[in-house]
Amino acid sequence: MRQPVVIFAAFLCLLFSLDCLAADSQAAYITGDKVYIRSKPSPLYERLGHFQKGDRLTVVGEQDDWYEVELPNTVSGWVCSDNLDAEQRVKSDTCLLYAGPNLSSTAFYRIPPGTKLEILGRRGDDWVQVAPPHGATAWISSRYAALGNPPAPEAEASREQQEQTSQLSELARQRALLKEEHARQLENLNAEKKRFGELQLESLRLKEEADKSNQEVKELRQEAERLAAVRQEASQRASQAKAENEKALEALEAEQARLAGLKEEAERKAKTVQGEKDKWEQEVKKAEEALALTRKQAEEQTEKSRQQAEALQAAREAADKLSAQAEEQVRLAEARHLETENKRKALEAGILTMQGELAQAEEQVEKLRAAREQMETANKAENEKLAALKDEAAKLEAESAAMKERLASAKAEREKLESSLSASEKETADLQRRQQEAEQARKQAEEALAKAQAVAAEAEKARKELEAKQEAAKLAAQDSEKAKQEVAKAAEQAEAKPAPEEQTGRTTIVIATAGKDAPADKPAVEAKPEEKPEVKPEAVAETAKAEPAPKQPAPEPPPVPKKPEVKHYRGIVVSLGNRAQGQATHVLCTRKDYSYVPLHYLQSRWIPLKEWEYVEVDITAEEEQVEGWKYSLLKVKGLNKVKQR
Repeated sequence: MRQPVVIFAAFLCLLFSLDCLAADSQAAYITGDKVYIRSKPSPLYERLGHFQKGDRLTVVGEQDDWYEVELPNTVSGWVCSDNLDAEQRVKSDTCLLYAGPNLSSTAFYRIPPGTKLEILGRRGDDWVQVAPPHGATAWISSRYAALGNPPAPEAEASREQQEQTSQLSELARQRALLKEEHARQLENLNAEKKRFGELQLESLRLKEEADKSNQEVKELRQEAERLAAVRQEASQRASQAKAENEKALEALEAEQARLAGLKEEAERKAKTVQGEKDKWEQEVKKAEEALALTRKQAEEQTEKSRQQAEALQAAREAADKLSAQAEEQVRLAEARHLETENKRKALEAGILTMQGELAQAEEQVEKLRAAREQMETANKAENEKLAALKDEAAKLEAESAAMKERLASAKAEREKLESSLSASEKETADLQRRQQEAEQARKQAEEALAKAQAVAAEAEKARKELEAKQEAAKLAAQDSEKAKQEVAKAAEQAEAKPAPEEQTGRTTIVIATAGKDAPADKPAVEAKPEEKPEVKPEAVAETAKAEPAPKQPAPEPPPVPKKPEVKHYRGIVVSLGNRAQGQATHVLCTRKDYSYVPLHYLQSRWIPLKEWEYVEVDITAEEEQVEGWKYSLLKVKGLNKVKQR
């Protein structure tokens, strides 16, 4: 009991999800000329196909600047052949649709099991090219698509005109911005040039200071070398003085030892020789005096040597101090020199950087100048287009004014004829009766035409019955043609009868009003989708004829003209709008450089061409050359929409 409940709940969930998906889908149409379909929402993924401008599509999702859309039949994908059975149905839950016949391609859709696929081709034994199944989706850029239904041709023309106006204003704004940017870049360039000049002056100053510092370092090194030589010389002199002092001390000690020996010998002699006591005392005294003198001299020499040693030591210390000061100055000078070198290198690097930035700024200025020239060229082209459109509009206005003047003159002539008609009503009673009969025939033809138009409207819903209903319409048209031929025959008979004024003395005026399908003098100038034509009513032809005399036999009917050959023509149907006249209501155009170039005028009695406006069609029609018309007239027999490839 539980299993059916679960299945029913799953079915309800599936229906709810399908409703949600259907509610989320939106109609859209393509606004770009050629919009690529991507496997994922990024321009880095593969192209699966493309849409053309105006194509309708269904949007099922949105991510950032991308729309997820249902795939058209023109796109194909690849599946692994292991996921299909003999009937080409999906048998795996993991059957993925790939952008190419390999696993390195992007998988962009998972095909549900049981889905039958249409095989388009194969690549080896592993890959099969298939048509996209129902519900398969991919991605397009949202910048080239719009949600909703495409606007009407008039709204589209107005929108294109508004877009052109906005583009011109945007171009003007961008041009002003470019001028401001160019001025700012020039100002920055001048400032950078000024800064570059200051840096060059600073570099020269630092270079002079570096040269001066090098000279000072050189002089300090020379002074340090001289002080080192003085210190070495003082050291040598101190060593020499020390050696002489030691030598004098040794000599003094030797002399003291000799005198002590002499004293001992004198004392010994004094003991042995009493007589020579005085002599020896004198000698001893002399020896003592000599010893004292020698000792004094030695002490003086020692003091002198000590003073010299102290002086030499002070000189050595002063030399050491000067040498240390010189070394410190050399070290400071070398540090300043190194700092100057670093500053110079940094300055040179800054100069190189400034030169690079200056080159980049000049390149950017050149780019801005080129962009400004390109913008000016585009603006000039747009202005030329606007001038051409204005000239065309002025030309159309002039033609409209001329047509209005012609219509006014025709109305005046008609009023004149009607006024003269009131004076000769008795004479024209017979002709009025014939005109009434012709009017009845024309009404019958119009009724037949209405029936044919109804048949044509039904033909849109049931195309298989189109031929039979067209035959009926053709029969009605033949009846209408017969009625018109009878009217024309009656008019010719009336014209063929002379009106001798000698017999009656009266003048009879006949008014022939052109029917709905009477040819106009000349259709309006070919229309473009952007223009809105002015209103021009149907032309009215009026002719004054003399009252017929005795009846004469009717002239023989003219020979039946050769039926024109039915051919196929291809192009885009464009409405002439309010400028449509008589036979020509539309024009068959071709697209060239975002504009329509007329090829033929179109006339259709059974098929409503309004439903085919701005659609590329294949027309089956008879071609007729109308005198005074720039393009030939096509009488439409049938048409089909050209399939987009």
